[in-house]
Amino acid sequence: MNDIEGDSFKPSRGIRQGDPLSPYLFLLCSEGLSTIMRLAVESRSLRGVTICRRGPMISHLMFANGCILFEEVVERAVVVIMEGLKEHEACSRQSKGLLKSGMCWRVGSGSRISIWNDVWVPGLEDGRLHGNGLGQHYNLVSALLDQYSREWKEEIITHIMSADEASKVLSIPLSCHWLEDKQAWRGESSGEYSVQSEYKLLLAECTQEDESLEHAFRDCQAVKEIWSMLDISWPTEMSCASYKQWMDWLFMNSSSDLCRIIIYAIWVIWSDRNKHVHERKIKQNIDMVRFIVSYLKELEAIKSHLSARCVQQERWRDVSLPTNQ
Repeated sequence: MNDIEGDSFKPSRGIRQGDPLSPYLFLLCSEGLSTIMRLAVESRSLRGVTICRRGPMISHLMFANGCILFEEVVERAVVVIMEGLKEHEACSRQSKGLLKSGMCWRVGSGSRISIWNDVWVPGLEDGRLHGNGLGQHYNLVSALLDQYSREWKEEIITHIMSADEASKVLSIPLSCHWLEDKQAWRGESSGEYSVQSEYKLLLAECTQEDESLEHAFRDCQAVKEIWSMLDISWPTEMSCASYKQWMDWLFMNSSSDLCRIIIYAIWVIWSDRNKHVHERKIKQNIDMVRFIVSYLKELEAIKSHLSARCVQQERWRDVSLPTNQ
């Protein structure tokens, strides 16, 4: 405060929406990341994008609940962004959301990868090892590698990990030559980022089949239960239709009230999937349905209250004139 660093403190209660302190807290958090991005652009570490030849350069957009970063899809840019996000996380304690969950390490020398803290093992739910409690004095993946033969130290690995974890680590191929560790996008086997793979990561919740709009909002068994509890159904042929055809049919064959329910259900399903991806939070279907119903009731109550307060507007008239004129 006033250029003087004070003592740290832990808030004992939340801040309600509309509290005048909220925008200041937002600025304190967002300004740091914004400055990191701006300095990276000024030093030409990042380039950003432009929408036309002479248009302004855009490197990032800040929102109340997140931000969008714009940059070329090249390894150099990913490294710079990750370093900036790590710096911001260290200062603000904020996680890196989808970008963090979508990145993983590919083993080279193993000297930059933490055995227990980094994402580097394919096939595990979160890509991280948990071990059996016997290998906490091992820190870097390089300790599990024979740097001369370029083979895994199987005896150590099987000693400090569960059988399943050890099997997955030993199945990771190693280069015959010494290479640097490399960060890659785990949404693609090539390790290169694509919008389509990020879209799949956003939607990913059910692991029974490849994710799509149809599966995310209609065909997933959990979603089917939500539609059933809301008493919303469609003909069998619509179950094989595209997402757009299915939505067109729903809106063309539903009342305005039912269309409103459908819109809120889509919103709640999407929000729940995002929370599952980013925060690992899972909400029961019945709770989601109750939220949809209560939300609609609350909106109707507000609408009725506003209608009751409406006052008919009269045009101005000169009071000096007789009323019959």
